[in-house]
Amino acid sequence: MRVAMKKFLFPLMFIALAAGCSGAKKDTITEYYAPSIERAMDRMKHTSGGPELLAYLAEHPIQIRYADLPGPWPKYDTVIKQIQIPETAKDSDMTVAFLLARVLDIYRNYNTLQAQEMSVEMEEAAALRATELGIQMEFGGKDWRNSLPGQLVIEELCSYMAEGTGRMLEKVRRNSMTRFPQYGRPYNSLDKSRRWLEKAKAATAEGNLHLLLYQRDLDQMRRGFMSPEQVNKNDVSVRSMDEDSLYRYFNQFFYESMQVLDRQKKMYDQRLEQDAAWRAQNGELISSQLEHTPYCGTFVPSETDRPAEQEEYRIENKPEPGK
Repeated sequence: MRVAMKKFLFPLMFIALAAGCSGAKKDTITEYYAPSIERAMDRMKHTSGGPELLAYLAEHPIQIRYADLPGPWPKYDTVIKQIQIPETAKDSDMTVAFLLARVLDIYRNYNTLQAQEMSVEMEEAAALRATELGIQMEFGGKDWRNSLPGQLVIEELCSYMAEGTGRMLEKVRRNSMTRFPQYGRPYNSLDKSRRWLEKAKAATAEGNLHLLLYQRDLDQMRRGFMSPEQVNKNDVSVRSMDEDSLYRYFNQFFYESMQVLDRQKKMYDQRLEQDAAWRAQNGELISSQLEHTPYCGTFVPSETDRPAEQEEYRIENKPEPGK
């Protein structure tokens, strides 16, 4: 991290407060965030899904800070266990609230589902959660113009409101599969992960399972989901196994991995069902927000056949209202 950026970083601090006149017998741990992050949390409290995410955060505290991220998305770093918000978003509490809701949903699902890496479906589910909260928070005005994260937010909100859930998720999926190593991208879809497991199962009979597992760990390391030390540790452990032990190890690995993918698929399907119900119940709110969001009036849908490598989130050159 460049020295010049240090002043923008606001690490989570834990302070033990001695019991006072309240009569508490144990110390209480209080989390302090950057003021703008706390204000974003306050906005989330007034939505239907925000309190649930904040409750999980309270039960599972984690460091949240601004960081010099290269793209507009927030990031849950699974290696250092840290949530990072693009520092370019910090001047807009509304943008921060949207991004925080998105990354908290990812943080919760990643841990409760015991995922081994991010998936396309996990990113889509988080985008849906954040979009619903963003509409309830009445995201709009002009502050979104000042940052790339703000432009991402308005792009997804407008697509969701003007084109529908499926169209917005297409954009999220393309961005999830864009090569962006700093974010661990491209993410794998659940189907792709299943195909890899089946391929590895077939490799047990060919005697090259250890190589396939090592290549997988290297890919995990390149995408930020595993440390080099863990890669080496896994490789040594696998290579030290005899054939019977390796077979038993992979059977257990295969079973547990399939269970994880099944949990993610169930979560994703439930989120789609919840979104369909939410849209049906909040049609007037969506229409009102769409009408009062000026940018959506000049919204230009992007082509479905644009390549994944193209940066879908960039919208600076699209027309402004009245032009």
